Order: sequence, then structure tokens, then C-alpha cells
Amino acid sequence: MDNFDAPADLDERGLIEGWIRLQYARKNREPADRLIWAHEVLDEICSRRPLDCLHIVVQIAEHDRSDFIAANLAAGPVEDLLSRHGPDVIEAVERQARGDENFRTLLSGVWRSTIEEAVWERVQALVRGSAFGKSS
Repeated sequence: MDNFDAPADLDERGLIEGWIRLQYARKNREPADRLIWAHEVLDEICSRRPLDCLHIVVQIAEHDRSDFIAANLAAGPVEDLLSRHGPDVIEAVERQARGDENFRTLLSGVWRSTIEEAVWERVQALVRGSAFGKSS
């Protein structure tokens, strides 16, 4: 296995933990080469299996509820997911956000980027009143 290969026995929990470790390694300016696979695997899932990506994002957000991880999810996988597959996933995103305040707050950190207007309007409707660091 080279530095960019995912572990051979990778499961969902391993991906979640690897992705989180990668974010903290970057934050702490620690070497992250051995963890880059976590980004690549999640990005591939986002490209090919968008609903699975949404599920994993929710699991990551539940595993680590910090604003730091929420911000990295919002600016990375969630923004990518909505940009690439917005019309196909927006109903699932809405269902998740309606019942999950943590996820709704995470959505407030997404930037429009290349998200289609109709999808972006639905995201904005979900996050009114939610923001990072806002007390419940």
C-alpha cells in the first residue's frame, strides 16, 4: 500500500474516522499524506453514489459535532454533493435537515458555488435562523 491507498479492510467507520483525522491533521499542520485516501474515497462516493455520500456526511457530523468538522463538511463534501447532484439529492437533504438541527446548522456553512438556483433556494429555506456557533 502506498501513501494514497485506502486500507484494504476499509469500512464505513474507518472512512469516517479517517476523514476526521485528515481534517485535524491539516488543521494542526501535521503530515496528512497517509490520510489523503479518506478525501479521495469520500469524493468518489460523492461522484458515484450521492445518497451514500449524504449518509456518510451525516455519520461524520454525528461522530464529531465540532464547528470545525461541520465547516469542513459544508465547504467540501456537502457543497460538492449539492453542486454535482443537487436536484437528485435535495429531497433527502431536506428530510435530514428537518429532523436534525446539527445537519441544518452544517448546511448554513455551504456556499452556493455551482449549486443550481432552485436547489440553492431550497437549501436557504432550510437554514434560515441556523448558523455556526449559534446557541440553541
